[in-house]
Order: sequence, then C-alpha cells, then structure tokens
Amino acid sequence: MKSAKFVQGSTFRHVSVMTLSSTVGLLALFAVDLVDMYFLSLLGQEELAAAIGFSGTLLFF
Repeated sequence: MKSAKFVQGSTFRHVSVMTLSSTVGLLALFAVDLVDMYFLSLLGQEELAAAIGFSGTLLFF
C-alpha cells in the first residue's frame, strides 16, 4: 500500500510542486483567453472581442 504523497519529505519541495501546478493552470487559462480574443477579433465584431477582453480582466483579478 502506498503512503500519502505530501506527508513525508521536504516541505519546500511540496510547496514548490503545488505552486508550479497552480502556475501551469493559470497560464493555461490565460493562453486560452488570448487565443479566444484573437479568433473573435477575426470575426470583425468589436463587441465580442471587448467582452472577452473584459472577462479576461475579471478572471485575472
């Protein structure tokens, strides 16, 4: 039987792994927002691009 992963070992390593995982997730969200903004801007409707830009700002905060 395996033991729990985050109950033994270096605390700094555990915090680093969790921080890196969160960072990758946030970067993925922002990358998807950027791609959405690009493709919506190709449609020529400024309202859609503005709405995605505004929601990206809200997501950041």
